[in-house]
Amino acid sequence: MNLLFASSNQNKIREIQALLPKHIQLIGLKDINFTEEIQETADTIEGNAKLKSEFIFEFLKTNKVNTPIDAVFADDSGLEVMALNGAPGVYSARYAGEPKNDIANNSKLLQELNKTTKRQAQFKTVIAYTNNKCTTLFEGVIKGTIAYEPRGKNGFGYDPLFIPQGQRSTFAEMDADTKNSMSHRSKALQKLLNFIANSNEDYPPAPVDTFVFDEYRRNSFTKQIIQRKDISNLFSMWQSDGDRTILWWRLSRTGRA
Repeated sequence: MNLLFASSNQNKIREIQALLPKHIQLIGLKDINFTEEIQETADTIEGNAKLKSEFIFEFLKTNKVNTPIDAVFADDSGLEVMALNGAPGVYSARYAGEPKNDIANNSKLLQELNKTTKRQAQFKTVIAYTNNKCTTLFEGVIKGTIAYEPRGKNGFGYDPLFIPQGQRSTFAEMDADTKNSMSHRSKALQKLLNFIANSNEDYPPAPVDTFVFDEYRRNSFTKQIIQRKDISNLFSMWQSDGDRTILWWRLSRTGRA
């Protein structure tokens, strides 16, 4: 399945590629020689994601590309800080003005929070998925707090300042696998993958005996269960979480569910 991600942000592309099953081919805007900047004119995160996804879907109708595209998706993310009434929110990428600059954005955020000890915040991602039927939205949220100074060298955006709930490290202090196991973007993407798996689209199952569960390979407990082929235990774990995962779908297609 070929999915076009309506983004030129290489950080986002790498992050999402790491979360996709191997048989889903991720295509970026550079791969179709699209170099324009899509204007994010909506006043909500949901609106910007939908705008970008539908814009590129319409572009594909009138412009020939070398690779067949099955569907398009776009994301928009924002950091919502409680003490700032949800700011920077939809304006997160340009919080300190143009041009977009992560260091400047982080610096402005710390200045805005300089006189308060209320550091609660949440990261939110909305993915808009557009095919020849409609556009569907998927949301992922992770709650946390804002650090008093930037920490860590990994990630991008506000990662050096955001400490996920229950953690001591900022996103920027985590390796990519650890961040992706809990991030707002991975949560939204998993909902999208579940939707695709249950929508009768072209999503071929992998043989269960050789299948490496890409989406959850960061979870050592899950890894051990898969290696033991303890399928009933695996089902039980995810049933308790209330999620119908891609793995569940694939196993049911092979008659192992």
